[in-house]
Amino acid sequence: MNGRNGNISSLRYVPRMEPMSADAAPVMSEYQPVLGTVLELCAIAADTTVIAAAEQRALAEIDRLELVFSVYDDASELCRWRRGVDIAMSDDLVALLETTALWFGRGRGAFNPSIRVLMDLWRGAAASGRPPPREMLREAARSIATLPFAMRDGRAHRRGDCRNVELNALAKGYIVDRAAAAACSDARVSGFMVSLGGDLVHRGVGSMVVGIEDPHRPYDNAPPRVAIEISNQGLATSGSARRGFQVGDQWFGHVLDPRSGDPVDHVLSASVIAPDACTADVVATIVGVLGVHDGPAFADTLDAVGVCLIDRDGTRWCNAFWRAHECE
Repeated sequence: MNGRNGNISSLRYVPRMEPMSADAAPVMSEYQPVLGTVLELCAIAADTTVIAAAEQRALAEIDRLELVFSVYDDASELCRWRRGVDIAMSDDLVALLETTALWFGRGRGAFNPSIRVLMDLWRGAAASGRPPPREMLREAARSIATLPFAMRDGRAHRRGDCRNVELNALAKGYIVDRAAAAACSDARVSGFMVSLGGDLVHRGVGSMVVGIEDPHRPYDNAPPRVAIEISNQGLATSGSARRGFQVGDQWFGHVLDPRSGDPVDHVLSASVIAPDACTADVVATIVGVLGVHDGPAFADTLDAVGVCLIDRDGTRWCNAFWRAHECE
């Protein structure tokens, strides 16, 4: 087991990759903390030196992209762009801002990269012990109803205050995808899995089985609520089982509806299968906000996207594409 020093973060997944050949068993490695959580890698190749090199490429790609997308490092490319610094934008930042603009338009108001404006109000509420006034939340939601940048000629042009733009709803999935692609750049790697704090992607031959945690029992030793099988797909889970705001004697989940500023309390977890982890990441946010009826219906408008929502009563709401991937 490889590793970096740090505190353990609980995973939402219980991954198991099936062997792909008689002479190449899967090799699991764990690193922590990576982007503030636990990173799991699973590689299959006939030569252990090939596996070690693949892992190092994945780790290097994660470190590189953290310098692009981090909102905690003022020197990151994203932070400098948000402040109005005239920078030569990398292909990665352009790609993720373009994807952000796409999903802002397609997400029926349920995805907003300026959600930090609302999050800050709830963080203040947690500090004061009093929920934000409803009209304050509505006014803040109205203030972010328009995307503060536009993509043109391969650049993001600011047309408003971009200081609150965060790409967290897509960046981790994008990083997971790129890390897996880097690992698989050597044809001798026959299979690779990257799992990072609720975002996962599988690439290569074969398949893997993944267990999704029960949001009513978010404990490391609790059995998964459902297991699914994926192959060359991404998987992401969004929910409030582990994160939120304690305001006085009330607990509010951290997932907020950008249209109103209210915490989402009708869905405890949203899991999504998609062709890549970045798509799964953002769609999980969208369907969780849209709810148990509109969320699966929205997923059905997309290609090869499955959704599983668990509501506060514990009922599962899934579309047909998800059900086709469930294990008995």
